[in-house]
Amino acid sequence: MHILYSHYLPNVDQPAGHMIRAIAHELRGLGHDVSIHASAGQPLRPIANLATAKPKRFQRLRARLWFAKAIARDVMQRRRDRATLERIAPDVLLVRQDSYCSSMTWAGHRLGIPVVTYADAPVACEARQRNNNSRWHPRGLVETIEKWGLSRSAAVVTVSEPAAKTLREYGLTTPIHAISNGIDPANYPRLTSAERMSERRRLGLNAQQIVGFQGTFQAFHGIDRLRELMMSTATRSDTQWLLIGDGPECTRLEQAVRGKVNAVFVGRQPNERMGGLLGLLDIGVAPYSSVPGAFYGCPLKVLEYAAAGCAVVASGQGDVPALLDHGRAGIVVNDDDSGTWIRELNQLLDDPTRCHAIGKYAREWIHERYTWRNTAESLEEILNDALDRTGGPLGEPSIPNSISEVLR
Repeated sequence: MHILYSHYLPNVDQPAGHMIRAIAHELRGLGHDVSIHASAGQPLRPIANLATAKPKRFQRLRARLWFAKAIARDVMQRRRDRATLERIAPDVLLVRQDSYCSSMTWAGHRLGIPVVTYADAPVACEARQRNNNSRWHPRGLVETIEKWGLSRSAAVVTVSEPAAKTLREYGLTTPIHAISNGIDPANYPRLTSAERMSERRRLGLNAQQIVGFQGTFQAFHGIDRLRELMMSTATRSDTQWLLIGDGPECTRLEQAVRGKVNAVFVGRQPNERMGGLLGLLDIGVAPYSSVPGAFYGCPLKVLEYAAAGCAVVASGQGDVPALLDHGRAGIVVNDDDSGTWIRELNQLLDDPTRCHAIGKYAREWIHERYTWRNTAESLEEILNDALDRTGGPLGEPSIPNSISEVLR
């Protein structure tokens, strides 16, 4: 089967880009021809009078109308995406969903190529929950575009049961499947004690137990709670923290704990180093903050901690309890109270034998059930079914042909 895996990411050097490459690699390992295509389009030229106007006068207008630029870019991209499909001629089109983006779905639908949408997050929910304070979304617009793309798909794949439930509430007839994210076992070698100690010393990690966090340091990752957890260990001589990654909240966190907590910040690291770094940890924390509505993610950090043999302490939201075998592969915290989190972490630090046993079981659990090969095998069935069920063109799309029609 020839698969075109299309996405709208402007930068593939991020977790979503790694996910795309990993799934494509495993689908190729299953014998399929997979091409990856970035359908990000070209940036639009600024409107002349806004570009030359005083920023303060038009700042609010720009902020309110940012989505119109996104839609215009998407409309302009449709012809290029159609040309790409005509040139590559895939059997099936796998499209990673993004907000206000529908050009590749439009092109595939126009050419009668079965489309499977990979919605690793319901984009309307993500846009309103996570970006509510930074970007304004017209009522119903992002939902309408998302529903259009899902309704023109032969199937929809998402990463968790809460996400699938959210999408089913749209009332569409499109089959919606939940397939968890995964890890590549080869990226998480089992380190010897000597290798572990040597690498720890190289990074300045000299405490008996290392607790870590890795991610993009977004507010919804629970950075305030992470700071509280770090501060709770300030008087422990047996504990040190390793912070991996970078993002909006990283500098603020580093300033808050500097001189108070024994911590090493190593910044953003290449993906190929991540497994080795996580293998230095005894405990990995994922203190996600509660969010309104469903927690629809399948956190890669939870899978990666466990795959590296860490004892995980994570929020019990969404599918996280299932990922951690309902408490056998990690500590699931179902309480938003900071005191509960601090108690759970410090009790684990007080019992290294228990900590080691949880990490050992977690590694075996994840390597058996949550690999990218597992994900690709489940996805393969859905792609084959979409190809078998789709006979000929799917009909002409009815997506609006101009921004004015979209906003009407």
